Amino acid sequence: MSNNFIEIEIRLLKKEAAGYPIELNDETNHRQFRGGYLASDITNWTPTASPTDDGKKLLAALLGHPETKQAWDRVRGATKSPRRLRLSIDATAPELHALPWELLYDDTMLAADEQTPFSRYLAGEWEVTPLEKSRPIKMLIAIANPTNLGNYQLQAVDFAAEQTLLESAFEDFTQGQIERVYLPQPITLTALAEALKQGYHLLHIVAHGMFNKRRGEAALFLGNVNNEVEHVFESDFSNMVQRLAQKPQLVFLATCQSATRNPAEAFRGFAPRLITAGVPTVLAMQDLVPVETARAFSRVFYRELFRHGQVDLASNQARAALLTAKLDGGTIPVLFSRLPDNKLLQEIDPDLLPIIERKAFEPETVLIPSGPFIMGNDDPDMPSEGPRHVVTLPTYRMGKYPVTNQQYGEYLKDIKEPRERNNRKPRYWFGLTPAKEQLEHPVVGISWFDALAYTEWLSQVTGRNYRLPSEAQWEKAARGPEGQLYPWGNEWQEDYCNGGQAATRRSGRPKTSNKLETTPVGQYPQGASPYGCLDMTGNVCEWTTTMWGDDPMVNQFPYPYQLADDRDKVAAEWQDARWQRILRGGNFSDEPTRLRCSSRFQFAPDRQAKNWGFRVVCEVG
Repeated sequence: MSNNFIEIEIRLLKKEAAGYPIELNDETNHRQFRGGYLASDITNWTPTASPTDDGKKLLAALLGHPETKQAWDRVRGATKSPRRLRLSIDATAPELHALPWELLYDDTMLAADEQTPFSRYLAGEWEVTPLEKSRPIKMLIAIANPTNLGNYQLQAVDFAAEQTLLESAFEDFTQGQIERVYLPQPITLTALAEALKQGYHLLHIVAHGMFNKRRGEAALFLGNVNNEVEHVFESDFSNMVQRLAQKPQLVFLATCQSATRNPAEAFRGFAPRLITAGVPTVLAMQDLVPVETARAFSRVFYRELFRHGQVDLASNQARAALLTAKLDGGTIPVLFSRLPDNKLLQEIDPDLLPIIERKAFEPETVLIPSGPFIMGNDDPDMPSEGPRHVVTLPTYRMGKYPVTNQQYGEYLKDIKEPRERNNRKPRYWFGLTPAKEQLEHPVVGISWFDALAYTEWLSQVTGRNYRLPSEAQWEKAARGPEGQLYPWGNEWQEDYCNGGQAATRRSGRPKTSNKLETTPVGQYPQGASPYGCLDMTGNVCEWTTTMWGDDPMVNQFPYPYQLADDRDKVAAEWQDARWQRILRGGNFSDEPTRLRCSSRFQFAPDRQAKNWGFRVVCEVG
């Protein structure tokens, strides 16, 4: 892909008797063309069912005057060289912003072609913020989900889905490159203002939006202190941003109608108002946008932006992905910019990208994004699981499956003899070569000490920072941010994990097997957690770093879970058999009530059992 673009600015000027004057500036070669007029009746635009036909019609209207067509052909060139296109609409002609310029079609849709990056350029007498070159890039993500959206006939925002798709855009980049923080609910204007004072470079907002015709303003459906809907209008939001000492360099409004503007004034409308408030680039939705379209656009846009740093090119690439996938609303996202070359970020140094190829014996891991999640359970019959509360964790990678016999066997081959604790070796020792039919089963019969020793070895041989998960890390990976009861949802499902069979037998229902035992990992894909982890409940209980205490009847580290206390210490002074450790997830012989994501079990760290295993965490950044 060439980055040697010819810089073309298309200017639509103040309306005259003959129409709207058009200028085409070839800024790369310092050529300017006065290209005739855009007919005044263009404002009576009526779309058809064909975006391609509309795009051709719109380009024909733009090039309707012979002088304009001649100028366009000259700046395009016989070879159709790569061109960076900036559409600049005069402040005195705001009515032209209502037209779907992203449809412009010249052999191809210009706003979806890598050879013609496209943006709406808002010129003005303001200073452009310097481009961000430092690392890490700090990104604030606000996913507004007020509790009473149903009162407005709106669907709740799927926090886990939004978080997962955003994180998928950053899988190729290290935590040291991009620092992401998810703002907890409620998403109020005050909370946004306080967070933005920390100097975030990017702001991504997911929320419902609307355009209020009576007020002539766009608004976001954010929350109040009770997390009920509060309409935050463009004037209030832009005033908040204008007061910031350091403004974000990009605001992405993944909302409905956030790009819609009042035709009575050029810089009204949420996105243009943010530009005038000092934000260099804004991506917004011109109309009602399907949720899947907004998500797909976001994912590709961020992935490409951090590869090359060009905001208009990333926008075109994201739009092209929507068209390829045949998703509705591909032209609804609109890029507003006041950066002359649309170079928003410096490229990430390829040498700093993580090595993501894992070794053959290394467990596969899943990215768990930073941010809050709901931990615990308020069931009065399970007092050790409560109270239900919110915990915020940084980004980490969680084992997709429990560690298998084959993976643990590679460790044993390397170390020759397992580390002894209290003169005890693994009780269900399989030797150095597990049986072939058991290779993909989770390893069992090892103590907490054995599991800890494996993570220390794995860190040494891979150069990555592996360890056992904390109880909080395990629970977030299992239930997602919204606190669902099981990895797959809030209702028990018979065939979603290797568990619950004991309850089935006692109830008199048909048996699912003649023998209760482990199954190969990944055998129940329908039971995946919101982040894609499998076997999080059932199959085997899993060791965590978290301590219960030295008395089985007294929880010395009760909830709310605290990140800063000693409950997850694994240093030598805490490696004592009297400090009982927490196991999570239940096992193949447990009833459904013991297979909930919040269920906890505690045992001495030198204990071993045929239904206990573990999975790993890999620290990032």
